[in-house]
Amino acid sequence: RWQTCSDCNGTGKRINPKFICKLCKGKRVQKVRKLLEVKIEKGMKGGHKMKFHKEANESPGYVPGDVVIVLEEQESKTFKRNGVHLHMKKSISLMEALGGFKFTIRHLDNRLLVISSRAGVIYRPGYIEAIRDEGMPVLRDPFSFGNLYIQFEVTFPTSVSAKDLEILAKIFPVPRIIETPADAQAVSLVAVNMAEEKKRYAYMNASRKNAYDEDSDEEPPKKPECTTQ
Repeated sequence: RWQTCSDCNGTGKRINPKFICKLCKGKRVQKVRKLLEVKIEKGMKGGHKMKFHKEANESPGYVPGDVVIVLEEQESKTFKRNGVHLHMKKSISLMEALGGFKFTIRHLDNRLLVISSRAGVIYRPGYIEAIRDEGMPVLRDPFSFGNLYIQFEVTFPTSVSAKDLEILAKIFPVPRIIETPADAQAVSLVAVNMAEEKKRYAYMNASRKNAYDEDSDEEPPKKPECTTQ
């Protein structure tokens, strides 16, 4: 049987022990620590790749590979990034939605921004406004920035007293009273949890499908055959 030469380890070459390198001990490579400097430019986003060509491990007779750095973007509790733009949600009270507001937010670069409502604007639930040039910097264009978009959510009071309703009736239009025909049917509103509603009807649809599949497995009744006389 064939055996690998213990002197050359199958390379076909043998080095005089007197001339063996003391650093690599004849292996032609040695383990070293190399510091690679990664430059993260303004505007880069998660998933961006940076390559260091031929900086991977080396082996005799092989071309060294590349070291690839992939950026992972840390999520913010306040902002959500979409390209060069930033999005955030802000809850305001009903009084603030009607009469105006002022609040502060700490930006990603640690600046404190003071944001005030626009005069005469009533902020409805889901209303979106923008602050120009307060988004992310554009990659390799240090003088251009995206926008910061703020979506306002209005928090309504959980209850209103009869006295407060009388005051509100003097400010807001009184709800229109409609005539009820004799054949109309009164129905009631109930509070629901949409997540639970989806689960409930998904279960009902699955049950109906199973019942339909069981019915389809039954053999159809045979048609009566005509007899000849």
